Amino acid sequence: MASLVDTPVFGILLILHILFGTITLASSVVAIGSKLANVAHKWHVTSGRLFFIGMTGIFITGLSMSSIRFNPPMLFISIFSFYFAWMGRRYAINRKGTPSGLDNIITPVMTVGFIGMIAYGLYSQYVQGEGFGIVIMVFGIIGVMNAYTDWQIMRKGGATGKLRIAEHLGKMLGGTIAAITAFLVVNVEFEPAIIVWLLPTFILTPIIFIWSRKINNGTKRKGMPEA
Repeated sequence: MASLVDTPVFGILLILHILFGTITLASSVVAIGSKLANVAHKWHVTSGRLFFIGMTGIFITGLSMSSIRFNPPMLFISIFSFYFAWMGRRYAINRKGTPSGLDNIITPVMTVGFIGMIAYGLYSQYVQGEGFGIVIMVFGIIGVMNAYTDWQIMRKGGATGKLRIAEHLGKMLGGTIAAITAFLVVNVEFEPAIIVWLLPTFILTPIIFIWSRKINNGTKRKGMPEA
């Protein structure tokens, strides 16, 4: 009997995964570009919704394919990217800041989950000798830092004002980093491969810090109601 990997089911999931990935990357360009160009906020809102839909699709298809053929990098990046997209959207739409019951559950659970991701990365890198382990560790560390911060924000009643915008920005760009990384890993051959795997993180992470600082210092773009 042929395995599910060899059946149309896996092929269809892969096609959908690629489709959702394309939607995610294209919409992220529009979402980021619309804010850099400071054009009408509706462009950012629409592209942001498409970005979240794409990320959700990546998560569902990645989880499904990993259950058929265990693929830790795909599984962990899918979980990482969806968490960031989920929290990014929550910060975008929850203007009052009051966390929901689900928010209060997801943040501590994902903090523990990202710690497990670090542990697997260590095992993969130093026991199994797989080069991708270091990438899983880096993403796990970033995940722990962000999930723990989200947890603390929720415990204090949630994010409002400039903090809400800054957290929205950081989470959405974090998800974008994961999506770009996955695209490069699949489509770009370069040695040492770790440079390709970590390049988006090193390029976009400083941008997150710079823009977060600008927002906290009072920089406003169209559509931002916060003073």
